[in-house]
Amino acid sequence: MREVLIFGGTTEGRELAEFCERQGIPAAVSVATEYGTELLGSLHSVRVLEGRRTEEEMRALLKERACALVIDATHPYATAVTESIQAACAAEGTRLLRVLRQSAGDAETALCFASAEEAAEFLQGTEGNILLTTGSKELSAFSLLSRERLYVRVLPGEESLRLCREAALPSAHIAAIQGPFSVEMNVALLAHFHCRYLVTKESGNRGGFLEKLAACRAAGAQAVVIGRPMKEEGISTAQAEQLLLGLYCTDVRAASEAQGRAKKEREPAQNPAFREQVKKRQSRTEQDGLFQKRGELPVGRQGQAEWPEVHLCGLGPGGDSLITEELRELLPSASLLIGAERVLLKGEWFREQSGQSPAKRLASWRAEEIAEAVLHAEAGEKIVVLLSGDSGFYSGAVGVLEALRRRAFPEESVQVHPGISSLSCLAARARIPWEQVPCLSLHGRRQNWLAELRRCGAVFLTLGGTEQLSEITALLTENGLSDCELLLGEELSLPDERLVRCTAGEWKAHAAEAENSEQQGRRRRLAALLLRLPEGPAEPLWPGIPDSCFLRERVPLTKAAVRAAVMSMLRPRRDSLCWDVGSGSGGVTAELSMAAPLGEIYAVECREDAFLLTGRNIQKLGLWNVRQCRGEAPEILSELPAPDYVFVGGSGGRLREILELIYEKNPSAVTAVTAVSLETAAELFHLLSFFEGQGFQTECRQLAAASAEKRGQYSMLLAQNPVYIAVIRGKRKTK
Repeated sequence: MREVLIFGGTTEGRELAEFCERQGIPAAVSVATEYGTELLGSLHSVRVLEGRRTEEEMRALLKERACALVIDATHPYATAVTESIQAACAAEGTRLLRVLRQSAGDAETALCFASAEEAAEFLQGTEGNILLTTGSKELSAFSLLSRERLYVRVLPGEESLRLCREAALPSAHIAAIQGPFSVEMNVALLAHFHCRYLVTKESGNRGGFLEKLAACRAAGAQAVVIGRPMKEEGISTAQAEQLLLGLYCTDVRAASEAQGRAKKEREPAQNPAFREQVKKRQSRTEQDGLFQKRGELPVGRQGQAEWPEVHLCGLGPGGDSLITEELRELLPSASLLIGAERVLLKGEWFREQSGQSPAKRLASWRAEEIAEAVLHAEAGEKIVVLLSGDSGFYSGAVGVLEALRRRAFPEESVQVHPGISSLSCLAARARIPWEQVPCLSLHGRRQNWLAELRRCGAVFLTLGGTEQLSEITALLTENGLSDCELLLGEELSLPDERLVRCTAGEWKAHAAEAENSEQQGRRRRLAALLLRLPEGPAEPLWPGIPDSCFLRERVPLTKAAVRAAVMSMLRPRRDSLCWDVGSGSGGVTAELSMAAPLGEIYAVECREDAFLLTGRNIQKLGLWNVRQCRGEAPEILSELPAPDYVFVGGSGGRLREILELIYEKNPSAVTAVTAVSLETAAELFHLLSFFEGQGFQTECRQLAAASAEKRGQYSMLLAQNPVYIAVIRGKRKTK
């Protein structure tokens, strides 16, 4: 029987190879690297072919093995490899199937940008070191990034080093080395430079692209890709498996067809009878909020026993002693374990301890993948989804519940089980209550924790790794909070648990030990942090942050009195998405960031000097939830997510276009506009009349402020220009 040849060291390729092994289908799988071979170490009958191949070598391989079918399961970004496979199959007349992953977001979660300039613009609004692997000729595109953050890997040639010197890069930030680079070497570089981002071109397999993505996964770094994968058509892994069964396993064809029909019944998109029932589900009570009501299940699925039994379980911080008894009882009876690799290992160890054989497993933390696995499980099957920490504290449980709701999975077949969170564990170690401490996560998130610390006097943070401590303590020191008490818990409840108590000013003495711990085992250590101000909540800086808090250059700064008035009229919520259009020095950007510490702020500026100054003030004040965008409004605004609140401090004479775009994106947005010149004020009054006629609520104030300054032995009032402040509220008037 002629064999199947699978190209791909991806998850999809590995799953298909394992499927062929289980079904006795003659197959070989081709992977590019030794790392790909290691991942397929459990295969016996399916042969693994290692090494990169040109188109000619692929043609020779097809002739040699007389393949009946080729499956291209390579990475979606490996476009050069896919093109070579297509050309080789066409030349040899071999049937080809392209297997595509259903989601574009690899946890790999590569962020794609069309150009180096777009990637650099994104990185302007981030924190953490950056490893640039795009080559020395792309350095100019990243010229606006801080040299302290930027590390580059270039070829060891004179031309490359000259371009690095011209870009003013420190010698310690240059890795001049010849490839190819393995996954392990990429991981080592990321760890050595403490990089949170890796920038790469979409260079295909030969350029080491897949090794870079694998290294980012292993190191917990974010891949930033210049270039987008080509548009393709193909089939899913499940469809490929069904096709293989039909071609090679004629004795199970009937069973395969029955399995396909059963899957269609479970998939709302494939079941007309069920779609009709869904249309009838218009009203839901709060209790039914996440799931459909009872009695409205798909045909053939009436009753809890007809569905898989799903348990979303908090595993705790990681130590055996803090795993709940409830979860200990669930694990031995589970038929399928789902979760990230680290928590799966813990779950499998518990099953072994209870004498159970290994359960089926799915290593995934992505909600959509988990929901699909649940949907295609057998009726009555017990599925345990393992989540680190507590299921209700910055947990993936919310995403899984939402994904199941969208697939109309019944509420009664899902149970959520709590675990012990890192917050409660750390608070217990410190012997302090935590009921009034705000909790934020900096693990892949951007939140203004400094504003919360000032407001409440304490804040609890979960970290992506201990390398963030240096940034946090530096920010505290720069803002006069070097006496802030710091309690760091690493690997809580695990054998190598470590607690550090010190002040922000004393952290440097502990930093070396933390960095050594971070590099152990080539993984980020799990860390939680509690910050407390010794004298309790600080005097709030906002609204009306003092002008003296900002770095000043020849760029306009909206004065504190005006900013305070603007914020009193805008009144953004704590989790709002806000725009500051024409950020200038970043005064209103800072006000919005502190007023909405749990939200996202977009600071938009077209002038280079103002853009850079806003960035410096963002860094100085620790505004972690601000993203900078450079470009002309309104064009650049069309790329941003819809705002809840907007401040327009500079419109470049295009105020009407800007306002129209805002309310096109979100008709209920609230916008504040300031006008100093008479020309801008005249246009503003005209627009207020227009929007009021459209049913919007409007409000306008004139503010004339004067501040006292010493002139010798006298205090003189110095008047500022009068300012008009107008607000347009998107909620239409009720008639």
